[in-house]
Amino acid sequence: KSLLYYGNPSYALKYIDELKKITPQKIIETASEFIKDDNCSIVELVPEETEKLILSRSNGIKSKSEKKMSMIKKNKLPRGIVYSDRTLPLIDIVFVFQGGTICETKANAGISSLLASCLSTGTKKYSESKLAELMDNNAVSVAISSGYNTVTISASSHKDKLDCAIEILSQIISAPTFPVTQLSREVQREIQAVQSEKLSPMKAAGDILKKTLYGEHPYSLNSEDIINSIPQLSTKNLSDFFSLKCLSHLKTVAGIAGDIDREKAGKKLQALLEAVDWKAKTAELPSPPIFPDKKISLST
Repeated sequence: KSLLYYGNPSYALKYIDELKKITPQKIIETASEFIKDDNCSIVELVPEETEKLILSRSNGIKSKSEKKMSMIKKNKLPRGIVYSDRTLPLIDIVFVFQGGTICETKANAGISSLLASCLSTGTKKYSESKLAELMDNNAVSVAISSGYNTVTISASSHKDKLDCAIEILSQIISAPTFPVTQLSREVQREIQAVQSEKLSPMKAAGDILKKTLYGEHPYSLNSEDIINSIPQLSTKNLSDFFSLKCLSHLKTVAGIAGDIDREKAGKKLQALLEAVDWKAKTAELPSPPIFPDKKISLST
């Protein structure tokens, strides 16, 4: 990998030394060079009353590619975004839930990633194989991922298969069963993936850096924490985390976009939102980390 990435088989041995040379000033200089307003695209989801403020910040100039989106705002339902684009006969649906690493502790470190891999392993209506068959037969693509602050579930399909895509998403979000056999399989996959990552100098340095930067904050959870935690996680742990941490109507945003009439898309999305049992309250997040007021030095 070192040879493939850097053209030098010994570079991995030098990585830690090079990392130690990085200073906050170098990071600021690099960010200033590449992160500029004139070479990026900015998307903002804001209340309607703040639109004038955004336009004033941009000197009243709207992008030529800007298109109007519709919003769904119903009591006790997440915010929904509807966007019609007839360029291709495709439709995408996405749910972004609160969750991820920020909602984890040492006792359940890695649960968000495990949740993402287990959500499609079976529902009350479909077994894992039947769910996969339904996707394959209708060319519906489903992606589930977790990050530092969110869990994301999305589906993409031909416009003629929208109802099938909605049925699949509804089952995954509203009725996952987390079967024990599949859970055990995914736990082993997660452990193997983490153990493989530990062999990477970049991952090892990253674990040290996270602990140095974030202290006791969940962002500091590392490979060892995950390996120690996930073998102990049960079907109930996953179900409780998803329903009590992720399924909050106040902290979820859903969207549908593609080759579909706005009004029809809005009704489809609203029906999908109404089918979910929104149990979770807004999660109590940990206090922001206090970064060390000193030069960071890593040693191995």
